[in-house]
Amino acid sequence: MHYCRYPRTLQFEISSNCNAACLYCQRQTDTAGLPPKNQFLPFELFQNVIDSEAAKELKIVEFNGTVDDPLMRPDLLDFIDFSIHRGKKISLHTNASIRTPEYWARLGKRFSKYRQWNGVVKFNVDGLADTNHIYRVNTRFDKIMENAQAFLDAGGIGYWQFIEFEWNSHQIEEARELAKKMGFERFNVRRSKPISKDIVPTKEISCYYGRQKMYLIKYDGSVLPCCFYSTRHTAYPFFEGAWNNLHNNSFDDIINHKFYAEELTRQHTSLERCVKNCGKRGTINSRLNENNQVYDSYEL
Repeated sequence: MHYCRYPRTLQFEISSNCNAACLYCQRQTDTAGLPPKNQFLPFELFQNVIDSEAAKELKIVEFNGTVDDPLMRPDLLDFIDFSIHRGKKISLHTNASIRTPEYWARLGKRFSKYRQWNGVVKFNVDGLADTNHIYRVNTRFDKIMENAQAFLDAGGIGYWQFIEFEWNSHQIEEARELAKKMGFERFNVRRSKPISKDIVPTKEISCYYGRQKMYLIKYDGSVLPCCFYSTRHTAYPFFEGAWNNLHNNSFDDIINHKFYAEELTRQHTSLERCVKNCGKRGTINSRLNENNQVYDSYEL
């Protein structure tokens, strides 16, 4: 069975750069495997993917990598404009602690002008002035709020995404009220939940990315089944020869490769990464709410 012949969502990591040093990011937990700085997914490859046969059912273009912040990309607006021109919905995730309010106002006007495509910026802000920086290291809360307000005032659609920790759980309601006052449309909370350490191979795999019909495309051009294979993905034997890299093959050829067309779903129960994250006791499935989403979402 094909893993996903026609994806509905493509998650893009368009550079290797980030201004933050979040506590549990790959940059902190796997420093030996850090990517080089200033590596960028070529805009032409991005265009080719969006216009490919395999992307004919594509609905959502998501800018949300494992090691980058999209706002670090100098030509980000070109990516957004091209996506809008092709009629795609946009989901952009950011810590919002970079660029100027003027830039954010320009971004907000774009999203406002094309609201019929339901483009949204998801602001990852995990606390208030005295706590956000504990997890989002190297970010400034006042700068984030200034940028977010400029974006919202320009008509942009914004969601505030809040990861709950022991040091900020008492601030959830206060943050929600602030989000409402500022003009955010939703307030999303990723709740702290215990994760079982008893990882036992099981046939009860519920593949999160598979259900979402989604692939991850990294800054180096690699097309991966999900973010859980992002770390040191070149070490996996099934990616030997870099056949899954857009610098070597077209998106259509990659999606039709026998690994995605036949082998991945057959191997799910024997792949440690799949079992650990998407097995019955996996890290993702243990965190999903009743709607099979990572975040609890509240309309403001």
